[in-house]
Amino acid sequence: MAGKIISQDGSPFDLETFRKTVEINLIGTFNVSRLTAARLVRDLAKPIPKPTESTEDLGVIINTASAAALEGQAGQCSYSASKGGVLALSLPMARDLAWFGVRVMTLVPTLFETPMMMGLPDRARAKILSQCEYPARFGKPEEFALSVQGVIENPMLNGSYIRLDGASRLGKL
Repeated sequence: MAGKIISQDGSPFDLETFRKTVEINLIGTFNVSRLTAARLVRDLAKPIPKPTESTEDLGVIINTASAAALEGQAGQCSYSASKGGVLALSLPMARDLAWFGVRVMTLVPTLFETPMMMGLPDRARAKILSQCEYPARFGKPEEFALSVQGVIENPMLNGSYIRLDGASRLGKL
């Protein structure tokens, strides 16, 4: 579902595939976020007179984007756009929810041990790993979890994103 804007024969990328990718990644994230926010506010919070008067942290919504939002590869038009949209939600959602003491952050992983990544052929994984700085390996699920924990524990993290990339930037693969 990643999608090049045109194929090698010059035909345009299938618009329905683009829509489906946006539906899953961006609209799906927005939908879960809005339902979570409503539940948090209903169960935990009461509106305060001004967001600048809020000091009580009543929760945090943590979304996941992708390094493709910042450094999309060839063939990733729809995926990059959808994950870029997830990044773009962070600040306005945080501002909307400031009235209730609810924060919003987005984590931006690059290369992690996911079933999809680990299912790639060894040669493809080796090429991807050649782009890594330090640590020169795929991130581990427990390292992603530590980032989630850090966001939860630090009330100053709000309305932004954190890259989980080990200083790696995805050059042209």
